[in-house]
Amino acid sequence: MRVLFAAIKTKFDAVKVGNFYADMSGRLYFHEAPQGATYPYCVYQMISDAPEYYFNSERFEDFLIQFAIFDNDQSGYDITGYYESLKTMFDDVVLTVSGYTNVIFERESARLTRDPEDNVWQYSVDYRVMCEKN
Repeated sequence: MRVLFAAIKTKFDAVKVGNFYADMSGRLYFHEAPQGATYPYCVYQMISDAPEYYFNSERFEDFLIQFAIFDNDQSGYDITGYYESLKTMFDDVVLTVSGYTNVIFERESARLTRDPEDNVWQYSVDYRVMCEKN
């Protein structure tokens, strides 16, 4: 769903001061970060995509999109702030998705973990996205 990914990146790039964009210093990557990426950064990807049909006339695409924030700060304090900024930017956001009418962009779950070997925090946040086909 290329147009949805583009809409997410456009939203991220549109507001550059005092928010998630600033927290990540513009580092939002699709699917994976480049090797040696500077912390903190965020990666987003599609976990699932399922079409839904209603009365043979309406068609929706039902996506699960995951944002994963990574930070190598020793304490977990900074990454919890990045999570709050992500929520402010994307909770219930209305995106312009070419060829679709955005219906829902809703946070479903979040998990905070730390890799003890690499000493890297990861905050994974899942959003349910439903788009109606025009």
